[in-house]
Amino acid sequence: MYTKDILIIAKSLKNNGTCIGGLDITNQNLDWREAGIDNIRKTSLKWVRPVKAIPKESFKQSDFNKLLPGVEFKLLDVITMTFIKPTPLNFQPENELVDLNTPWIKQNQYECAPNPDLDNLVHMDKNQLMDHSIRFYSPRHDRIPTTCFIEEPAKNSLQFIKLTHEENKTKLLYESRNSWKGIIWNPRLEFIYKGKFHNLGITDLKFPKLDHEPIKLEDGIIDVDIPEADITKLPCPVDLAYISIGFGAAFEPSPGSGLQHFKLIAGFISKLTHLDRWP
Repeated sequence: MYTKDILIIAKSLKNNGTCIGGLDITNQNLDWREAGIDNIRKTSLKWVRPVKAIPKESFKQSDFNKLLPGVEFKLLDVITMTFIKPTPLNFQPENELVDLNTPWIKQNQYECAPNPDLDNLVHMDKNQLMDHSIRFYSPRHDRIPTTCFIEEPAKNSLQFIKLTHEENKTKLLYESRNSWKGIIWNPRLEFIYKGKFHNLGITDLKFPKLDHEPIKLEDGIIDVDIPEADITKLPCPVDLAYISIGFGAAFEPSPGSGLQHFKLIAGFISKLTHLDRWP
């Protein structure tokens, strides 16, 4: 077994539980004031997706109660975890099996300043998920057939990127769809990345699905449980955001369409979600 210090930048909904991911910062000095921005940005940080023995099984609150008793954790927290071994899948090569019998240790929080701290993370993440998967691009549904990963396993399945409304036309919105539960309103993010339009589902736990259309309240805040979020309209322009994009588990969106892996936003860091730490 071995331990790693994981900087959490993805915490999302998965099968009625939680999926987490982050960058391995073990023995890394990320203080740009000491090392210099240029040296920091040459550093390559590797993604880790902690998983249980059954990869499709999500973490439940009971797992977190055992691993971090009495402690809540969120994006940008650093947690020391014990792992048993790497357990890569052809569509998720970053998977590593967690030892559920060894408690985690919450170390500290990474700086939240948009520039340069979070910018540095974008540079240190060398994954190119968005570029490598561009051949499967479609404006409305960024999905990849499961069969493609059998023929050519993914080199990586997670990426941390920066978006601004000025450059990327970033907008938060809720879209409705029919389900067996009735009409569900799903959070999504629209943006332009390297000249191509994207509309991706958000699974970050800060953005819940709704069973009704978002309503603007008297004070201008919609009834989405994002603490202190100043959202006055939908679609809502997002001035600056740092997001973690990853491949979801195999899913058949409609009968006969075949199993697909959708690109999802598993981590969302912005003024909407981190106002208490945003300069």
